[in-house]
Amino acid sequence: MNLYATLTDIKARLDITAATDDAVLLAYLEAASREVDNLCHRHFYVETATRYFDTKSSFSKLLIDDVLSVTTLTTDSELDGTYDGETWTEGPTNDFTLWPWNIWPKMEVDVSVNGDYSFPKKVDRYVKIIGSFGYGDGQSATPYDAAGVTVTVANGVLTTITVSANDVIEPGHTILAGTEQMYVSAVGVLSFTAERGVNGTTAAAQAGVAASIYRYPKLVTQAVEIAAGDLYNNEGTEGFSSERIGDYSYQKLTNRGDAMIKEVLRRFVGSYMKAVVA
Repeated sequence: MNLYATLTDIKARLDITAATDDAVLLAYLEAASREVDNLCHRHFYVETATRYFDTKSSFSKLLIDDVLSVTTLTTDSELDGTYDGETWTEGPTNDFTLWPWNIWPKMEVDVSVNGDYSFPKKVDRYVKIIGSFGYGDGQSATPYDAAGVTVTVANGVLTTITVSANDVIEPGHTILAGTEQMYVSAVGVLSFTAERGVNGTTAAAQAGVAASIYRYPKLVTQAVEIAAGDLYNNEGTEGFSSERIGDYSYQKLTNRGDAMIKEVLRRFVGSYMKAVVA
């Protein structure tokens, strides 16, 4: 769970001060954020995950999903599904390096000339990678900034988190505390409400742990703000249709509304669109 812009961002853009529509605005920010992911064929949030990859026609290169760092790379060299035959070590004098150099995310595993291993050609699900996947901000393997506050919660179940200062953590933020990511849905006085252990992380007790706030490319944030703002401003217009389930009525994007939002997003995030490789 994550948003690429915050509630404060969109309310400032729309010049809204009341809290009446906060839940609606957050829902539109989420819809716009996921539409960015769909259009770009990549995600900008950071996910701790285990992923598997097929080898292609190269002994020395493997295209992978956007990754910021690799914890473990193993291969199914025995073809028995156990991934215990080879454990590769990262580094130019070891088994593999990540490419491209000097920028993030990394998108390719390159076999080191001094390494002990290589890729067999065209083997399905041969490589297993545990790591931090996602585009991030495109500038760092750790795309977050220190928030300057600490968070405290007694266990990994509670959703109300104590924070050491107000006006820093905002609804829509994804924060990092230790190794846990939390999605912030609401804020109170020296507290906030969070979805715990998001994006593949594990919820845990936090005792005065320094918090960091994830950041994303500015164009992505702007695109989400504008698209979500258009959704909000165009409720009830030709871009929307009203549907009813029992006594509950809600607004649904029409094909025209969906096309309108996609066009807004494309103008901003076109440079981030990833080609889909068959």
